[in-house]
Amino acid sequence: MAFRLIVLSLLLAFVVISGCTQTGRIVDESGTAQSDISNDSAGTAVMPQETLTVADAEDRNESAGPGMNPEPSTSKNDAAISGMEEKNEPQHPGPEDDEEVPANEPCMEDWECGDWSECDGETMTRSCHDRNGCSDDYSEKEGCECSLDSHCDDDDACTEDHCSSDWECVIEEIIPCCGNGKCEDDEDYDGCPEDCEKPPEPGEGGAEIIICGVMYDGLEPGNERDEWVALMNTGSGDAVLSGWFMGDNAKNWTLPNITIAGGERVVITRNSTVFEKHHGCAPDMDGMTVRLNNNGDQLSLWHDGSMTDFVAWEGGYDGLYEEWDLEAGEGESLSRKYRSESSPGAWETEGQPSSCS
Repeated sequence: MAFRLIVLSLLLAFVVISGCTQTGRIVDESGTAQSDISNDSAGTAVMPQETLTVADAEDRNESAGPGMNPEPSTSKNDAAISGMEEKNEPQHPGPEDDEEVPANEPCMEDWECGDWSECDGETMTRSCHDRNGCSDDYSEKEGCECSLDSHCDDDDACTEDHCSSDWECVIEEIIPCCGNGKCEDDEDYDGCPEDCEKPPEPGEGGAEIIICGVMYDGLEPGNERDEWVALMNTGSGDAVLSGWFMGDNAKNWTLPNITIAGGERVVITRNSTVFEKHHGCAPDMDGMTVRLNNNGDQLSLWHDGSMTDFVAWEGGYDGLYEEWDLEAGEGESLSRKYRSESSPGAWETEGQPSSCS
């Protein structure tokens, strides 16, 4: 309030002083004449315009004397005062007293990583980028043995190689596999000569396979699944039955891939359970699919497309081999007495089956 009164008094003093008609000269504080009063064209004295400072206005107001009252201010002066007051008010806007200023929200990271590089046998890398720009990009590493199946290839045809989800090589052996240096089950010389030995030809390497016994009229009524055939290796070396088969007039049967040692004999039957029931011992193998006729049939042994041995009974099937007039009754067998010969005279009827001898 005091400041407003002072300013108002100064302005009023300026108005009063500027309205008075004076003659002579105006002297500044130092006493030096500054300017003369000029006359306008009508001869009226015109006071030069001055710019008063607050100090000047105060001096002139004091010189007016205590008895002088300034005239009320005009509307122009009121506007000036109002403008000065507005300038003294704070100019910067701000929130109301009861308005809360929101705190800065944290930046939420949103990471996106690229594909892994190929494994160099030890590590692989990939780059990661924050799509919201909250953090700097970075690269990460991962230990590895592989990133592709090709990294695990050991150049072995007998293994299956692949890269696991943990980037480790998994090597699985393939069994059987021709080329691994081992003659495994279900492999033979014909299918895998790299791993399996070639069986000796009959008469070669001290090995020779012959038919040495036949029971064509079994003890089981009707089906006669206890029929059997005996083979023998007459040499001193081992004989492998790979590529061998035998047959009668109607059907051929491939022999299992077994080895018969020199001087050994093996018995092969149609059904081992029925055989053991009627003969009291177990055969060497079963599964034979050739069914032997009781009243005339023949049996031949083959290897690599060549017949190596032959026997027939009761004139053969449909009387084709009349000279082969061998006969054996039910429960009896034919036995070979001369191993080096293959003729009807080399065979005889054996009253008791020799299947277990």
